[in-house]
This record gives sequence, C-alpha cells and structure tokens, in this order.
Amino acid sequence: MATVKEKMTAIADAMRKKTSKTDKLTLDDMANAVEDVYDAGSEVQKKAFWDAFTNNNTRTLYPSAFRGSADGCLDAPYPIIIRNAEACFRDSSIKKITDRQVDLSRLINFPYGFHSSKIEELETINLSSNSNNAAVFYLAKKLHTIKKFIVAETSDFTKAPACFSGASGLKNITVEGSFGTNISFSYCSQLTSESVESIVAALSGTSADKTLTLPVETKVTYYNAHSTEYANEDTAWNAFVSTKPNWTIALS
Repeated sequence: MATVKEKMTAIADAMRKKTSKTDKLTLDDMANAVEDVYDAGSEVQKKAFWDAFTNNNTRTLYPSAFRGSADGCLDAPYPIIIRNAEACFRDSSIKKITDRQVDLSRLINFPYGFHSSKIEELETINLSSNSNNAAVFYLAKKLHTIKKFIVAETSDFTKAPACFSGASGLKNITVEGSFGTNISFSYCSQLTSESVESIVAALSGTSADKTLTLPVETKVTYYNAHSTEYANEDTAWNAFVSTKPNWTIALS
C-alpha cells in the first residue's frame, strides 16, 4: 500500500502535469493549485470548442456566424480568420474587435458585416479584396474608431446601402491604400479633422470623375483644426479640396 507521502507526491505530479508546471508543491501550494488545474482544464475545453467551430481555423464560410452574439464571446486562443462572411456580426453586442481576436485582413465577401451591431472599435479591417462592400457598417451607430481601414483602388464602394450609411458615431479612421470609386461618409458627422485628412489623402491620384461625399459639418471641423493657417472656412476648405483636383469632394 502506498504511503501518505507517495499519495501526496502522486497528486502533486498530476497537478504539475495538468498545469504544465515543474516546481515542487507544498501542501499550501497544492491547495492553491486546484484553481490552476481547473483553469487549465477550461482552457483545453475552450480550445477544443474553437478548433471544432473554426475547423482548426481553416473554415472559410462565416455568414451570420456571430449574428446577435454577446460581448465577450470572442475568446478563441488564436485570431479567427474570417473571409466569406455576409452579415457575420450583424446585430451583435460585441463592442471591440482586436487583431488578436479576429483576422479581418483577408475578407472577400463581407456585405452587412456589422449591420446594426454595437461595435465601437475595430483594430484592422481590410476591404482591398472584398467583392461586396455594401452596408458593411450600416446603422452601426456606436462605431467610433477604426484604427486601420485598408482599401484598394479596385475596392467598390458604390453598392447600396453605402458602406458607412447610418454609422453616425464614427470619429476616428485611418485609411491605408487608395479609394478609386465613389464613396460616401455623409452620415459620419463626428469625423475628426485628422480622419477627414486621412480619407482625402487616400483618394486616388489617377481616378477621374469620382465623388467623395462628406457631412456638411466637415468644413467647420477642418477649419477649426487649421484656423491659424487660413482667414476663414471657405479659404481653408477650397485649399483643402484643391489637393485632389481629379475628385469632386461634396458636402451633404
């Protein structure tokens, strides 16, 4: 029959194996390690769930996959790669998505992606290869920040509803790449001057007869940020839009 010491050693060995630790355990350590063992088991179960849900992160179709989902649900142990995903986050309560949680850099079909969701902040979204940009942020009224918005001249933003239609809370957006088709931010009345300048800077220098539509508030916002440089709003605005002579920059 095993001694008490041998039994305790066996228990400690089992705890170390479960938690991937190698240190010796006192009785107090063993008591504290119970929670670690539980957590380790939970992590194993969580990974097993996400491996099944994402087919070991090789799944490509995610239409409505997180529709109506609660905030905090994106706890996979790796970034979930999403590509073909119409209405993927529609009506969800997820507030923030980081690159660590979800990989939105390879999208090919994402219409209505965040339609009527409660999303507030996105780290990166790449629409440069996306075939359908209609209503991506349609009525996503709480969205205030997109840290990296990647586009290409071939990205089509002409389909209705517009990509940012109803996204009235958007303030901060940094654009990478170039816009080559008509695009509208007319609902985004809270855009900062820095965001507007990033958008205008991204207008293609080779596209002709294209229109960028901005909210009427943009003119005042831009002037307020550059009031020491110009005598009035009109002078500031005319100088600004003249940097893209091949585009029509409209206020609506």
